[in-house]
Amino acid sequence: MGTIKEELNGILTLAFDVKEGLGILAPHTPVRLTGIHEYEVEPYVGPGQPDFFPHVGYVLVPNSKPGSKVVVATRARAVQRLVAGEMIPIGKTLTFNNDGKLILATFREAQAAFKVMDFMWDGGEKLVIDTQVIQEGFEFFTGGDISMTAQNIANAIDSHIDGYRGEHEDFDKVIVRRESNGPNFNNTIPELSTTDDGMDIVVDPSLAQDGDISILDAYGLALTGAAAPDTMIDVLVF
Repeated sequence: MGTIKEELNGILTLAFDVKEGLGILAPHTPVRLTGIHEYEVEPYVGPGQPDFFPHVGYVLVPNSKPGSKVVVATRARAVQRLVAGEMIPIGKTLTFNNDGKLILATFREAQAAFKVMDFMWDGGEKLVIDTQVIQEGFEFFTGGDISMTAQNIANAIDSHIDGYRGEHEDFDKVIVRRESNGPNFNNTIPELSTTDDGMDIVVDPSLAQDGDISILDAYGLALTGAAAPDTMIDVLVF
């Protein structure tokens, strides 16, 4: 009984339309916004990439017939009217920017990148990812062209560098992503360097970006969308 009382403490109830064609939603069905029409829900089966739509709550009062409204119980605190700082689709989780306006909450791992310039290396060049090292001729070998060499480096990062992923992109790029690791998440850009003279491989600063896991601690959920910045939207506050 204690668990039930805690679960129902301070609930908020909201009326939503049910997505066309779904019929009657049974009580206790978890639901999420459809992301298409304002205040419209459909059953929630889990967050899927790349949308990460969270569930709004659970059906408290089912719709009496297809097309009628359903009452949803949610543990959110309130519905507020706030200013969007960018275009925001319905159903997305939100956080604030430095100007106090709402922006999309995201999940992005910190990354940096190498650019492979050539595949005829002198041999023995070292690549440093933060404090960890891989060396040509030991952890990886060059390939028959630039693309194969980049892929070999990415594979070596996956195999030999703890806490990082290597991904081969755009023929000559090796993206180095610092993997998320729960409460120890590090959102700073990985520090890359190489002993090469720049003829075979260089660090590409244009692809560096910090990490962001604001989606895991979002302020609320967009009940209505914003087609442009500085638009007022309804937000379900968590």
